[in-house]
Amino acid sequence: MIRTKAERLHTAIGLADNAIKFSNGWLEEFKNRHGIAYYVSHGKAGSVNLTNVDDERVRVQRILDGWDLNNVFNADETSFFWKSLQNHGLSTKGLPGKKLDKTRMTVLVMMNATGTEKIRLLFIATAQKPRCFLKKQGGELGFWYFFNKKAWMTGEVFAQAMEDVNRMMKQQNQRILLLIDNFSGHK
Repeated sequence: MIRTKAERLHTAIGLADNAIKFSNGWLEEFKNRHGIAYYVSHGKAGSVNLTNVDDERVRVQRILDGWDLNNVFNADETSFFWKSLQNHGLSTKGLPGKKLDKTRMTVLVMMNATGTEKIRLLFIATAQKPRCFLKKQGGELGFWYFFNKKAWMTGEVFAQAMEDVNRMMKQQNQRILLLIDNFSGHK
């Protein structure tokens, strides 16, 4: 599109035909000069209401006031699409696409604000007894393991993990503040 537009402008302003060659090299240099690159949009940052950000920042700072950052924890899930193939990139010719494999594993990560204390990972997958566990349970391997049909976080899984965290913190006589997002499974 950039080359086509450049050729039209070239003709419209009446430059000599041999003045500029709109080659791939010209296009690459044009993109470099103007900071144009290939990006894939992802994440949720674009859906944030920016007018609320400053108010929320002040509210969270008030909540954190008086807390030792060693006792302020954050928990959030991420999905690992372990069967997914790359579906974009540079190529010399168009390639047929494939349906994306949405086989996922959900991972919950919890740690304190200073990064000095990490609570064991929580994995959610679809297999009830994964073969790679060699007949052991997730707890024996140092993490929580749950399963369900879609490998999603549920309120029941989250509640069980939080009860375990609460029990661990009580045993250590540690009082923490846990920051979580407003996902419906975090009730």
